[in-house]
Amino acid sequence: MQRFSASDAKYSYSPDHASIGTVEAGERFEVESVEGFSGYFRSPSDFTPEVYAEAEAHKWAVTGPISVAGAKANGAVAVTIHAVEVVTPGVVVYGAYTDDDPLAWWDDESACELYPVQDGILRFEERTSLPTRPLIGDGEIVGPPEVGALVTASAEPCERPASLEWPRLVTDVAMTTLVSGTPLEWSARQAFRELLNWVTEDYDLPRPKAALLLAMVAQAGICQISNTDYTAYCTMPRDVLAPYARS
Repeated sequence: MQRFSASDAKYSYSPDHASIGTVEAGERFEVESVEGFSGYFRSPSDFTPEVYAEAEAHKWAVTGPISVAGAKANGAVAVTIHAVEVVTPGVVVYGAYTDDDPLAWWDDESACELYPVQDGILRFEERTSLPTRPLIGDGEIVGPPEVGALVTASAEPCERPASLEWPRLVTDVAMTTLVSGTPLEWSARQAFRELLNWVTEDYDLPRPKAALLLAMVAQAGICQISNTDYTAYCTMPRDVLAPYARS
C-alpha cells in the first residue's frame, strides 16, 4: 500500500505544487496527516508568545497534493475514508472564554493543553474519557483537539454531477451537503438547496415533492461559526429515498 509522508506537508495549497505521487482509481493508500499545530506544543509548558507565533505560522498543514489516475479538469473525485488512526496526543490552544461575544473567543489564546489518545480513546481528565471520531460536519465555536492521524483512503474519478456546487458526504445511513458563506443563514439555505438538487437529480421524485419530503426528514445544522466563513450542513437519511431509486 502506498503511504504518503507528512514530510511532504504544505502550509499553503497551490496548483503550482508538484504532485507527490499518483494513486490508481480505487487503490487504497495511506496519508500521514499533520497535527494542526505542527508539533510545536509537546507539553503545556511549551506555550510562550514566541512559540505560539511560530505555531500560528505553521498551522493546518496538508499532506499532498496526490494525483488520482484518470481524474480530469472540471470533473469530480469521490474520496472514501476507510480508517482514521489517531497517532498523536490531541492539542488545543485556549483562553479564558469570558468575552460577552463568543466570536472573540476564537482569538483568545493564552495557553495550551494536551490530551493522551490510546486505542481510540481520548483522556480528557481523570473523570472523563471520550471516543475519538472525525469532526466532519460537526460544530466548532472553540477549537477541538488537533491530532496527527494515519488516514486510509481510496479515490475514484467520476463525472461531475450537473447539480454539484458544494461538497457532499455520503455514509451508510445519510447524505449530507456542506456550504460555507456569509451570513450563516445563507449557508444553511444553500445547503438545503444543494441537497434538494442532489435528490432531484439522482432519484425519481419531482422537485416539489422532493422539497416536501426534505422538509419532513432533512435537518440543518451548524458546522463552524468560529470565523466568518460560516459553514452549515443539511443532512437526511438515505433509507427514506429507497422507494424512489431509479432502475
